[in-house]
Amino acid sequence: MRGIRRTLNLPALLMMCFILLTFTMPVGSAWAGQNQSIELPITGMTCAACSLAVKTVLKRLDGIHQVRVSFEKKTAVVIYNPQQVTPEQMAQAVNDTGKFGTDLHAVENYPQREDTKNGSKNLLLFQSQ
Repeated sequence: MRGIRRTLNLPALLMMCFILLTFTMPVGSAWAGQNQSIELPITGMTCAACSLAVKTVLKRLDGIHQVRVSFEKKTAVVIYNPQQVTPEQMAQAVNDTGKFGTDLHAVENYPQREDTKNGSKNLLLFQSQ
């Protein structure tokens, strides 16, 4: 009885592995753990086209992997690499348009520190490593 013998075609196998890895890796980063997400409140949006303008401004920054802007919610959800870009740089880019703005103080769960002099909370702009 003759059995079916399958030969291993190494180039085809390598190509399949390449395709599988290409489509399963996170965009722009080899390690999913590097990326973070932040939801920025956006002011000044008056129409749906404004959301495209905000998205374009944010996507121009290095380290931004994905931007979803909601005109209805007036927010931008950004997936980014914190080793390449900071929320402060994102806020600065949005604010520099002159038409739109964002306030990191309004970001939920954004790191803040207690001011020991007057007990108020201030935005933590820099974290020591």
